[in-house]
Amino acid sequence: MRSAHSGIPIDNNDCEQLMKRVATGRKNWLFKGSLSAGERAANLLTIIGSAIRNDLDVRAYLDDVLRRALAGETDWSSMAPHAWKADHPEAIREYRAEERRHAADRKRTRRARRRLPKKSTPPH
Repeated sequence: MRSAHSGIPIDNNDCEQLMKRVATGRKNWLFKGSLSAGERAANLLTIIGSAIRNDLDVRAYLDDVLRRALAGETDWSSMAPHAWKADHPEAIREYRAEERRHAADRKRTRRARRRLPKKSTPPH
């Protein structure tokens, strides 16, 4: 939903959902064992989050990118989720975009129902 006066969304639910992972894991990250272990975990979670946002099969993406990185490949731009997605259309999870559309439709329907005037019941 967008405001009437600008192209800025009224809500930031998408952003809040992305930040939920950070908030959920914050306490867990305190106990990673060391600073370097926490940095590795943060990097891995960033890669996973990027794959999810790009509707990729996370396992296929991680497997390919990690194998290539461990083999010494340094062309990071080709391993970025949007570039990898173009080269691996079989790993795109179309149903994720459809699920988001359905969720947005349900949300719009609920909001529209709440805006309808309440039916008054006749006195007994």
